[in-house]
Amino acid sequence: MSSPPANSIQQEPEKVAPAADDSISKADIAPEDSGEIFHQAEYRALGWIRAGVILIKLCFATGVLAIPSAFSTIGYAPGIILLVCWGSLTTYYAYIMYAFRMRYPGVHNIADAAGLMGGRIAREIAGALFLLTWVVGVTQVDRPAAAPQEGPYDLGVVAVGSPTFVPGFVAAINLFAAYGSTPTFMPVIAEMKAPRAFTKSLFSSQLFLAVCYISFAVVVYVYCGQYVASPSLASAGGLLEKIAYGISIPGFIMTSTLWVHLAAKFLLVRVLRNSVHLQDHSFTHWAVWL
Repeated sequence: MSSPPANSIQQEPEKVAPAADDSISKADIAPEDSGEIFHQAEYRALGWIRAGVILIKLCFATGVLAIPSAFSTIGYAPGIILLVCWGSLTTYYAYIMYAFRMRYPGVHNIADAAGLMGGRIAREIAGALFLLTWVVGVTQVDRPAAAPQEGPYDLGVVAVGSPTFVPGFVAAINLFAAYGSTPTFMPVIAEMKAPRAFTKSLFSSQLFLAVCYISFAVVVYVYCGQYVASPSLASAGGLLEKIAYGISIPGFIMTSTLWVHLAAKFLLVRVLRNSVHLQDHSFTHWAVWL
């Protein structure tokens, strides 16, 4: 079964019941568009709050562990400025993705968008890159684990560092990587009950991320200085390091699961697009998904 053209829009509003924790106004619910990949409610069950939580988890992963060490290279003042600038840039980029997808509802992921703009070759390259990309106790210790354990020592906390080009560039890239999951946002839009509400998810999640990143990085760096470890969970050392890893590992597993799920969903849509098996619980559907 083939999907109707993307520009075939029915005038009757989409009948969607908001979840208990989500407030969706009538303005957020777009007219039902036959260009959408998914139509059944079970495949479009996300309200804006739950979507925002997913956006946070997609970004808040191992990248955050390198932020304090980046601060030790360039200083906390440039580090904070870079975090705000990178966050603003990637938020704007994500908004452009949202606007693009609202104009072309049949777009499910970055590869689809690349295909619309650059043709089949661009779509294949973007799809390959997408798949490849996706398969604090320091305040409680006398001194960081990497610092001299006897005698006086200097944390070496600086507001503005003076690194050479390569270390400074690497530090800036590590800060950018903290927001590096933005390309995965488009499939999340495809699973929202009201895609127009994505802006609420985007701005709230990015603001939350920025606050978390800055507060986490400043606290760890101020208490550890030049002795901050990378990943930063090892900065405290001893029992607190083990506790930190024990708490964070389940979160890393959850993030990895989300990344793998997105890659698998990308392949499912790619194989079964324009087929009745994409949304029907048929043998073919489950065989391809598994």
